[in-house]
Amino acid sequence: MEKSNDITGQIRIISTGQESKLEELYQEGSLKVLAPKTYGLSKELVLINTSGGVLGGDKYNVAIDLKKNSKLIMSSQAAERVYKSRGEISAINMRANLSGKSSLIWIPYETILFNESSMARSFDINISKGSSAIFFDHIVFGRIASGEVLISSKFKDNWLVKYDKKPIFHDRLTWSGELPTSTPLLGNSLAICSILYFGDNEELYKKRADEINAKIIGNLVSETKSEIKFGSTTRNNSVILRIASKNATTLRKVAMDAVNIFCSDELMRTRFQ
Repeated sequence: MEKSNDITGQIRIISTGQESKLEELYQEGSLKVLAPKTYGLSKELVLINTSGGVLGGDKYNVAIDLKKNSKLIMSSQAAERVYKSRGEISAINMRANLSGKSSLIWIPYETILFNESSMARSFDINISKGSSAIFFDHIVFGRIASGEVLISSKFKDNWLVKYDKKPIFHDRLTWSGELPTSTPLLGNSLAICSILYFGDNEELYKKRADEINAKIIGNLVSETKSEIKFGSTTRNNSVILRIASKNATTLRKVAMDAVNIFCSDELMRTRFQ
C-alpha cells in the first residue's frame, strides 16, 4: 500500500518548569498531540497518527526539548502499523534534549511490521547530568492476530544516547529481506521489546530490573517460560532490559507487567489504570 503523495508529520514540544508548562507545541501533517487533563506532577501527552499507519515513503519527525524540572510522559493512541511498501522506505526520527533536571518517559504502544514493509527509525537523545529518561520500545513481527508472520521486510533502527555529553548507548538493528534468525535476541521470536533507563539513579532501576526477573520471569509456568528470552545489564548511567518471545501475546502481557514495575508510580493514568 502506498500514498500518492508522501505525508510528513512533525511534532515539536518545548516544556519547562515544575508544572511542565508547554512553551511550544507545534503540529504538522498527520501527527497530532492530545494533552488529557490529569492531576499528577508530570505532563501527559498522547501522540496520534491520523493517517492510520505508516505507508511507504512517509516521514515523521518528533522533537522534544525539556528543561528546568519539566516532567513529561508520552504515549501513543494505539499500535503503529507499518504497511507493505513497494520499495519506498518510511522514516521515523525522534530527537530529545533533556536539561535542567528534567525527565521523560516514552511508552508508546507496539510497532507492528507488516510483511514486505520498509522502515528506518532514528533516536537521538541528549540528556544533561541530573536529568533522566525511560524508553519503552515494542516491535511485533507481522500481523500475528491475523495469522501473518513476517517473512520479508526492510528495517533499520539506530539509537544514540548521550549523558552529560558522553555517548553511553549506541544500538543498531538492521535487516533486509528475511528476518535474521541467527541473533540471540531475534532467533525464532515473533516480538521483542526493550525497556531503557538513562540517568544517575541506575542502582534503583537495576533493583527494579532484578525484581522483574524474579517476580515476572521467575514466576512464569515452565511452558510459558520456554517462550521468553530475558536479559538485563547495568552500565554507564544506563539500565537496559530486553525481552523477546515466540508468542506475541505472551510478550505483550509480560512487557506491560515489566513496565509497571520498572516505572513504579510514574506511569501515565491515561494508559495504565
